[in-house]
Parts: sequence; C-alpha cells; structure tokens
Amino acid sequence: MMETAAPVSELRVVLLGGSWSDRSSLGNIILGETAFSQTSKSFLRSSGPVEDNKVAVINSPDLLFPTIDKETEFIRGCEEQSAPGPHVFLLVVQSEDFTEEHSLRLQRVLGNYNDRSFDHSLLLILKPREDRPGLTEKHMEKAPLRGLIRKCRYRYLMGKNLERAELLTRFGQIVKENNGEHVSYEAYKDTTKTLEGGYQSPQHKKTPRSSITAAVKAAGLHEQIPPQLSSSQMSAFRIVLLGKSEDKKTRLGNLIIGHQGFHQQTHPATRHCVAMCGEWEGKPLTVVKTPDMFSLSEEMMRKEVKSCVSLCSPGPDVLLLLVKPSDFTEGNRETLKFILSLFGEDAFKHSMVVMTHDSEIK
Repeated sequence: MMETAAPVSELRVVLLGGSWSDRSSLGNIILGETAFSQTSKSFLRSSGPVEDNKVAVINSPDLLFPTIDKETEFIRGCEEQSAPGPHVFLLVVQSEDFTEEHSLRLQRVLGNYNDRSFDHSLLLILKPREDRPGLTEKHMEKAPLRGLIRKCRYRYLMGKNLERAELLTRFGQIVKENNGEHVSYEAYKDTTKTLEGGYQSPQHKKTPRSSITAAVKAAGLHEQIPPQLSSSQMSAFRIVLLGKSEDKKTRLGNLIIGHQGFHQQTHPATRHCVAMCGEWEGKPLTVVKTPDMFSLSEEMMRKEVKSCVSLCSPGPDVLLLLVKPSDFTEGNRETLKFILSLFGEDAFKHSMVVMTHDSEIK
C-alpha cells in the first residue's frame, strides 16, 4: 500500500542504470504484468493500476553517451516520456561491477535533470551473480557505490526476493517526503513562458554582456577579476562556483543562468555538485555549484572535484571563488590552494575571487 502526503493520480517512475533486462524485470514487477520484453534503444512508457490510482513506468535505454549531444538527447527523452515529471528515479546497479564511471553517468543524468533529483531517487542493488554471504555488503563499501548511496540519502533496497508491495511502499515514502511533488526539467520548457519571479527561459531572454558582473553585484558581492580574465577576453561558458555559503552560491548561480534552476540543499549529507544550463550572448552556458568543499575530507574533495569536472566536460573555464574576508582563515587559504590544485596546475589562472558581505540578495 502506498502512503503519500498528497494525492497522486499517477505515480511516475523512471528506471535508470543496469541492463535492459534488469530494468524490464523491475518494470514488470512494479506494474504487476509483463509490459516490457523486447530490447529497445529508446524510452518506453507503460502504465497500470495501483489501488485507486495509476503507476507509469518509464524504461530508459542504456547509459551510453559517446558525446555530450547524446547525453542531452537522453535527458530530453526522459523529460518527454515522464511528463510532467517523474516522482521517483529508480537507480539499478549491479554491485560487483559498479565502477566510478557508472556512478558518474548516473550523477550526470540526475544532476543535469534537476538538482533535486537525488531527493527523489531510490537505489536498487541487484543480487550478485555469485551469491555468497556478505558479498553485497563488501561491494557496498567500495567508493563508487558508497558515494551513490550517500547521494541518495541512504535510500536503497536489496534486489534479492524483491516484492511489488515493498517497492510501492518505498515509492510512496519518497512521494511523501517530497510533499507529492514531482521533479521538473526546465531546460526545454516552452520559451514563450515566463519562469517564477519574472525570469524568462534563457532561450527566450538573452543575457546581457555584463551578466556575470551584474549578477555578482546584485548578489551583494564584490568582484576581483584577474587581468587575464577580463570580460573582454572571456569566451568561457563553463563556470564553477566554490565557497562555503550554500545560499550565496545558489543565488549567484541562478542570477548567472537567468532562472531559478538551483535550489538550496539544506541537509549536509545530501550536498553534492549540481549543474544547470543557461545562455550568454546566444551561446550555451553551464554553471556547476559545488558543496562546501572546506568541510569535506580530502577523499571527498577529490571525488567532488572529479564529479564537478564531469558535469562541465571537458572542464571549467572559470572558477568563481566566493570568499567572506572576515571568516577566511589561513587554514581556509591552504585548503583553497589544495582544492584548486585538484583542478590542475593552471587553475589559479582561471580563478575569479568574489568577496561576499552580509547584504541580502533580493
């Protein structure tokens, strides 16, 4: 039985990861009938009754993206087939061969869809091919799978002896936690519509030449631009936001991309790198918001930097460093040097220091 905080006439579940066979089997369990059988290279959607409501399962192609365009095409296909938006992302993984690359592919899809996607995600860890006691738990201790479990806020199920009622109950819990809301992907919305707060879709509204500078000032910040990164020389459209303040990074990121794409991640355990797209002088712009790197262990810093680079492949052109002078210690300075070194030896040449103060962003 599904428990939800708000009535959901149609529960939409997107299956990601694993093999087509694995996803099809799960989809059939959820629907209570054989709806998926033939292998497909495109998204397939099938619906069935659940008590007095309806459940729609969207089966996705394999996560193989030879180019950025293919990845964008995949996300757009997911958005179209799950319209108006999924309530749950069911992430399917085979524990014994789950690699960092598998993890990054899932993170890119979810991160580029919406930065709240992980709040709607449930991880399903399939039964190992060699079923020995304690084997799955051993695989779960490996960094790629352990990191993904953390991003999903420790919501996971073991695939052994899986029952439909258990899946539906967990789906209902996720719907309840998110107040019945579904995830929305805004990058391909109708450009004639205006977003909340008076912002227009970036495809419809051209960002002024001084958008980054204006955004910095509007956010109650003060910029210091190195000579090599003056606005007349900048052709960079992959920007990374670094700093302690989740609020400042969120608001500045939204001002740069021109719409309310970023949301504050309030729980420290759920914070991770997320990317949003916009437009600058008619060209695509990607902004990646990082978590508070200063509070992470060295291992987690390395993982988040790797995730950050994957979200703005082939790598960032500009690093915006949000610093509040009164709170910036010598220890912070050394940590910042280490963080920048993880981006490469030329990271300092691509850095812009943004000094924050206590003014509110309106």
